[in-house]
Amino acid sequence: MEHFQPTGRTAEIAAHDGPFHRMLNGFHGVVLHIESVTAKFRYGDNKSVSLQDPAARRLVERDGPRDRATAAKQRSRMWRRAES
Repeated sequence: MEHFQPTGRTAEIAAHDGPFHRMLNGFHGVVLHIESVTAKFRYGDNKSVSLQDPAARRLVERDGPRDRATAAKQRSRMWRRAES
């Protein structure tokens, strides 16, 4: 709140007292600390090769767990579609 109420410019903000206490019930906040994310990779067969190929390249560059295998699978699916 200091950003919105620099020192000495107005009354103190307090939840139980003062001119602002009635307005404070409208303020809610949550702080989340994400520890991990699990997601399903979608191959995007409906997307053009010009979009899929850069995604596969970025997976190889990132080199995380299963990234290279996922990129290989995506490329094989692209090539299979291109041949049909």
